[in-house]
Amino acid sequence: MAGYLPLKKFHHMTDAGTAERRYQARLNAETTLHLGVELHGYPLFYVPTPEIAVLMEQIQATERNLAVKLAAFPKDSQQAILRLQLLDEIVYSNEIESIHTTRKDVQLALDLRQPRFREVALLYQQVFEGGDVAEAGATTAFPTSLEEIRSVYDRIMEGELSAADHPDGRLFRAGPVTIGSGTRKVHQGFHPESTIEHGLTQWLRLVGGAPHEKPEAHEKAQPSTISALLGHLLFELIHPFYDGNGRTGRFLLSSQLLGPLGEPTALALSKAINTAPRAYYKAFGEVEHPLNRAEATGFVHTMLGIIAAAQRDVDELLTDKRAQLAALESYAQAAASSDAATRALLVALGHSFIFDATPRLPLPTLAEGAGVSAATARARLKDMEREGVVTTPSLRPLTFRLTDKGRNLLGLSSSAP
Repeated sequence: MAGYLPLKKFHHMTDAGTAERRYQARLNAETTLHLGVELHGYPLFYVPTPEIAVLMEQIQATERNLAVKLAAFPKDSQQAILRLQLLDEIVYSNEIESIHTTRKDVQLALDLRQPRFREVALLYQQVFEGGDVAEAGATTAFPTSLEEIRSVYDRIMEGELSAADHPDGRLFRAGPVTIGSGTRKVHQGFHPESTIEHGLTQWLRLVGGAPHEKPEAHEKAQPSTISALLGHLLFELIHPFYDGNGRTGRFLLSSQLLGPLGEPTALALSKAINTAPRAYYKAFGEVEHPLNRAEATGFVHTMLGIIAAAQRDVDELLTDKRAQLAALESYAQAAASSDAATRALLVALGHSFIFDATPRLPLPTLAEGAGVSAATARARLKDMEREGVVTTPSLRPLTFRLTDKGRNLLGLSSSAP
């Protein structure tokens, strides 16, 4: 944002009076949005700028293009791509916190085959796929009360908290919390709990989670994307819990962006953040810098850049999946005169490689997908195994997946999806 300098620059470039006038002009501008809380004694505020307007226009145009590219896939392929993204969003959000998770871990949790990450996986599934709420016994609605914020947090952090990190207040933490880097204090969350509750009440107003509240005088309508980004800032500054604020905040941000953007971009945020963590955390630090006097304009600009990066990741993903699917279709056409059962089994394994989190299929699924009996499927697959085209990663249950030779035969890349 070359044309819009942070306030601290004016303290270094000009005299104190000029810097003060610049601050007052921004703070009291007609378009300025006040978030209803204070940070280090200054009201937290945001100024819409022409640069931000341009970024918003570019993001919206890209979003329309991505929607067209996704819609070009068959419906089941669209759902499979979004499922891969959902798994990755949880994996990368955990990775930001140095928690190692794999796609397989999250998929097993969704399949109810392992307890760890089950609640957070089901929560994401409910919001982004409309999953079965009966399994988790909760609603899919975005939080509209302090109690519902706590409920979302409990599900995201199920089984992940140490005894010392459980909330010890009415709903949130009762004690203070300081986040530091070495001996340097980086951030101090809101305290006491009454201040946390006030901040989160303002957060609900900002992100549209308090529909029955009348807007206050300082509130102005903002694009939903901007409100979501400012809400993410406010939630992390409040830091309502001892642990898990980042994972909870990113889930809430993705959920909120599901409206103004689309599922692919909303599910690519944690990967984009994980690619540029220094820019992400620096944006928070700039808001908290005393000389910037709680201005959030630069934060919004940085986060819009992260959204744009997420869109580029989505575009690359869709392009790669389209190319792989085209290669598989070309193989099927070229091999039209070969053994039909073998061709159908290979195509099914190719689809698994392109779209499955763990690309391996059990014998019954392969037989059904190929339209042949289990005995025929087993015989053909054994032939392919002898030829080095498929391998059996497990015997109980018996599953099959493509080898490098098999992927090359189908014209697919040798790397995992």
